Amino acid sequence: MKHSILDERYGRLFAGLIAAGSFIGIIPPFQLMLEDGRGLVEALWQMLRPFTITTNLLIVIVFGSIAIRGAERVSALLIGAVMLAILLVGIIFNLVLGQILQLNWWTFLGDSLHHHIAPVAVPLWWLLYAPHGRLRWHAPLVWALYPLAYSAYSLVRAEFEPDSASRYPYFFMNVETLGWSGVLLNLAIIAVAFTAIGFLIVWLDRRLARGKRQSPETNDHKP
Repeated sequence: MKHSILDERYGRLFAGLIAAGSFIGIIPPFQLMLEDGRGLVEALWQMLRPFTITTNLLIVIVFGSIAIRGAERVSALLIGAVMLAILLVGIIFNLVLGQILQLNWWTFLGDSLHHHIAPVAVPLWWLLYAPHGRLRWHAPLVWALYPLAYSAYSLVRAEFEPDSASRYPYFFMNVETLGWSGVLLNLAIIAVAFTAIGFLIVWLDRRLARGKRQSPETNDHKP
């Protein structure tokens, strides 16, 4: 029992550090927009454009709740959705988008927290401290609603944005250069990969839960 209580404390502390890191990572780009002369409302509106920022905001909320309330009181479906989303951020950024030219160490820190540290820290927390065995096989289909909703939001939003290079958040969503067929194909590929990884997560969750249930029995049979 003492060991489990200690694990919960470490899990809450780790979750709190993850939430704090994602929050700190939001500050540099937001500060940069304000320094460029944009008002508070305009800066907030622009910050809500990239999938990276919306996902890290979710990390702040979900992992902040874990730090305060404990993992058992936070929906496993919600935790899994956030983990899968930040995995998508890390994979697409590092394999497709590439590095971003940073102005100084402060913007470098923010970029690193969002694109490199969070995509590793969140799955690591899930492996070590998440209560396993609570996910069901339909979970990936529910998780897919978030990137689908974001895609719809981004494409509708782009129709009301002034013509500029930043109208679309990512090049693979640029209707002007790729056309609707190209964009929808790209999004379909991402959705399939997202859902496939989601099913892998559910499978792993069940394996980890089985391993924890069997370990006491194994110990009981030791001489």
